[in-house]
Amino acid sequence: MEKLTSVPGTMMTYAKTEQGPEINFAISTKNIDTRPLPPVIFATYNDKNQVVVSATVFVPKCLVSEKEVVKFQINEFRANTNELYFYIAYKAHPVYSNEFYAYNVNFNTTEQFNSDEISKIKVILWDKDPEGSRGTETTVKQPA
Repeated sequence: MEKLTSVPGTMMTYAKTEQGPEINFAISTKNIDTRPLPPVIFATYNDKNQVVVSATVFVPKCLVSEKEVVKFQINEFRANTNELYFYIAYKAHPVYSNEFYAYNVNFNTTEQFNSDEISKIKVILWDKDPEGSRGTETTVKQPA
């Protein structure tokens, strides 16, 4: 996969993930817009004081073949002193869909932080149109 240059932030890593279950929404595609579904996310610190993120993203079924492994590009952007943004991108185009495959995308920062330095993150499934991109915000779970 070539680097996607339109994605905000600094390219951090790539994550190859296997396809998860198929998800079907009982809604007519006439009632759906082409924006990607927002990811479901969880974030915590590991024992190296890196922020660890687990995100489930939903890829329209019509964009991938069954059992296809997708390579996601992960970009990081530091919005302010206590918040990080992560952009998850893959080669796709906007489509109307009510059928998706779930992909688990897991990654961590290379930078180490004090446990109170980053209090929240936002993970955005990137669409070429910034207005169309969708994200989810969560607090970073502090170490026990």
